[in-house]
Amino acid sequence: MFDDRIFFLIDFETTGISDKALPIEIGVLVLDGHFNILTQFQCYITWPAFDGQGEWPTDEGRTAQTIHKITLQTVLSKGLKPAQVCNHLEALIEDWVPLGSKAVVMSDCVVFEWHRLKQLFTSEARKWPFHYHAWDVYPFFKLAGVEKQGITTHRALADCYQIYQGFIRSLERLGK
Repeated sequence: MFDDRIFFLIDFETTGISDKALPIEIGVLVLDGHFNILTQFQCYITWPAFDGQGEWPTDEGRTAQTIHKITLQTVLSKGLKPAQVCNHLEALIEDWVPLGSKAVVMSDCVVFEWHRLKQLFTSEARKWPFHYHAWDVYPFFKLAGVEKQGITTHRALADCYQIYQGFIRSLERLGK
């Protein structure tokens, strides 16, 4: 289908949806050009703003916790620093993306995920490692009349799998 492309299907959980909100969990499915899953990655992300805090430092963060159920203590005890997350993503790119090519970001709300990826890489003054275009799979769902199955867990990797399954069902319904 897209033999020369590798796709990174990405989902974040965050401290909210404002521009000041921070990503606190990332899930990634690495897909080949035929949309087969090659590998996966998931981790929590801890930021310097969280150091020394007993609970989420903003009302938005406390409200977000009621949705994704991720506590600050979990992020602080299990999270990786943004630089470490960037290292993991760059390693996935090095392992799976052919030399001279770039991974394409995809999700069902790709503008949101793109913004959170930019936050990560910008916070560490890292070069942007992804292709300049991205795929939003939501239009495929709509065209094919596919709804996400199951309850959205608001856990990054589980949501990636849910998005992936909906995308594959969409392609099947559209005859691709």
